[in-house]
Order: sequence, then structure tokens, then C-alpha cells
Amino acid sequence: LLTVSFEVTLSCNCNCKHCDLGGFKKEEEQIGPREYAKIVKELKPLVVQLSGGEPLLRKDILEIVRATKQFGNLPYTILVTNGALLTEEIYLKFKKAGLNQLSISLDFPDTRHDDFRRHPGLFSHLEKTIPKLAKYGFDDIILNSAITRENFREIIALAKKAKEWGVKISYSAYTPLRTGNRELCIQDEREKKELEEVFEKLILL
Repeated sequence: LLTVSFEVTLSCNCNCKHCDLGGFKKEEEQIGPREYAKIVKELKPLVVQLSGGEPLLRKDILEIVRATKQFGNLPYTILVTNGALLTEEIYLKFKKAGLNQLSISLDFPDTRHDDFRRHPGLFSHLEKTIPKLAKYGFDDIILNSAITRENFREIIALAKKAKEWGVKISYSAYTPLRTGNRELCIQDEREKKELEEVFEKLILL
């Protein structure tokens, strides 16, 4: 088995346009670190991804990260976060717990990110925090940007922002399977051609 992805909570402190989650789920049923350890031990994946919702809302998230490390340095453990609760202290605790990669969502290279995620001040927090984390030199932080109709023209600007902050970036394609919202999809051949041209420019950076 290559990869197992756990949504460790359905609660989130954002309410993103491209996601069907958002807000806090009262009395949410959750399994604990021991249960995660048992699943990982049984499935023996090479990679484990922890996401949500927002995983940093869980008070036991560090214990969950530790619970995934069943076979020495394996599995390779990734945590996906919107970064709103991220601090240097938490980041270093994750490193001590064995986290291999921190994936931080970024949809726009400026405060439009706040509007898209419906979380005022989020971009400012990321802009202050991420460069500080990058300076530790672990080379384990990757910005994660889901390409939508609203942000595909910002792909290059997002890549430049990642370089400015000293981190890497990955892109994924938005799908309406979770939200049913097709307005965020590329709509026509003109936009598809424009997207192709953006990627051609990105490759030349």
C-alpha cells in the first residue's frame, strides 16, 4: 500500500469556497492516536497524510503524528494545514514528533487568500510565519495550491511567493466532486488555452 490519507477532523476554522467543510462540528466522533497506530500497523503504507478539516484543531495532533511512525522513519508523514494556528513552537514540536512534510494551503499570493478562505488576517499570518519556519533549513515545507477558475492566473505569482518565502509549491486541480460547485472549474476552451499558456511560462521560470 502506497498512501493512506486520514481526515482527522471535519471541523475547520476556515470556510473555503472550494471545500464542503467549514466551521466547527459539535460532538464529532473521532478516533484517537492508538487507533491510528493500529490502522497504520495493519496497512503498512509508505506515506500517511493527515488532513481535515483543520488538523491543528485537534489537541492530540502531535500524538497522532507520533502514532503514524511505525517502521523506523516510515511511513513518510505529511500534515496538511491552512496554517492559521501554525507557530514556530508548534512546527518544532512536529519535527520532534517525526513529521516529514508540512503542506500549507495557499490559494492567492496576497490578501485575496483571506477572502477565498473566509478567514481575515490569514495571509498576513502566513507571510510572517512561513519564512521563519523555512529558515530552520529542514526543507520540508510545501505550499499547496488548488487550481480553480478564480486563481489560475495567479499560478506564477504563487510560485514566486513560494520562492520568496524559501519554500516549495505544488499544484492540484480543483474538482467539484465534494462541493458540487462547477463555477470554480475552467469553463471553456479560451480559459483552458490561457491555463496552458500559464503553465508554459511557469516551466520557464
